[in-house]
Order: sequence, then C-alpha cells, then structure tokens
Amino acid sequence: MWKIILNDNKEISEQETEWSSISTPIEVKYLDRKKMVHICTLPVKNIKCILENLETEIEVTEDCFVYQATRGEALIIKDISRKDRVLGKIIGLVRNNEVVEEKYINAIEQKIEGFKL
Repeated sequence: MWKIILNDNKEISEQETEWSSISTPIEVKYLDRKKMVHICTLPVKNIKCILENLETEIEVTEDCFVYQATRGEALIIKDISRKDRVLGKIIGLVRNNEVVEEKYINAIEQKIEGFKL
C-alpha cells in the first residue's frame, strides 16, 4: 500500500485513489540506463509504502517528483487459471528526469533495499 502526503497536508492512499489518475509517465535516467516511471502530478512532500510488516518512506523536496510501482508475477496454469503474486513495492524520487533515490520492499526476502545518489 502507498500513501502520499501533499504539501497542504492532505493524505491520499492506494485504497481511495488509482495511481494512474494522479500520475503521468516519463522516461528517466536510472543509474546507467533509462526506464519509464509514472510520476505523481500533485505536490507531494512525503510518500510512504507498506507491504506486509515492512514500511519505508521518502521525504520529497520541492524540486522533485515521486513514483511508485508494484513488482509482481503471474503464474498461468494450463491456460485455465492465473495466480498473481506481489514480489515487492517500489517508491522513488526523480529530480531533473533522473532517479536520485529509490526504495524497494522485497516481499520474498522480507527486507528493504535501495539507493540514494
């Protein structure tokens, strides 16, 4: 689950809002390559991510944008059924079209990973 706190202290969470309704896709520099992320179009001062018993957050400065994503997999069983599994959740910070911080909640190994430039 993600939750953002806007600059005016209003809270918006995954339970009440689809990320796609408050974000726009952009291509960003991610370490030594490019990737697409969906940055929030609202003025965010904090983003928090919770998955199972793990929780992480990022404070957002005025010159940055945030994104979030879910890493998952789908298992197709004999073309009859599908089983989805969440492998983790990602939150990140973008400045000048470059990811400057990212945190990943790894649900499989039950740990938080990431980097900050």
